[in-house]
Amino acid sequence: MGNLNAFLNPVYKEKTIEIDLADRFINPETGEHEKVLMKSISQEQMQEISRASTKERKVGNKVVQDVDAIENMNRCLIESIVFPDLKDHELCVRNGTIDPVKLPPKLFLVEEYNMLAQAFA
Repeated sequence: MGNLNAFLNPVYKEKTIEIDLADRFINPETGEHEKVLMKSISQEQMQEISRASTKERKVGNKVVQDVDAIENMNRCLIESIVFPDLKDHELCVRNGTIDPVKLPPKLFLVEEYNMLAQAFA
């Protein structure tokens, strides 16, 4: 039988990965591709994101809760992408929004967004 102490004191190791999306993101000083840096998030963070992405709507006499899948993925990307900081005000404004939740589809092309979503999963 195993040792319960392993579950009483779990070690959380945050994983990070670099993703080279495309040659669109070039550092003007070095001429090199800038990579997206992503980190793992905890189940607790994931649940908070899911709650924030949940919308209520009335169906007949009942209130139904639905998770907005697009908003949920955008929030997941915002939380897991370390670089670039998708919460950065200037980055948001330059891409035509002040709401970071609307930034990922504005900043990334379809194939880039899909690569990030797949890396997150």
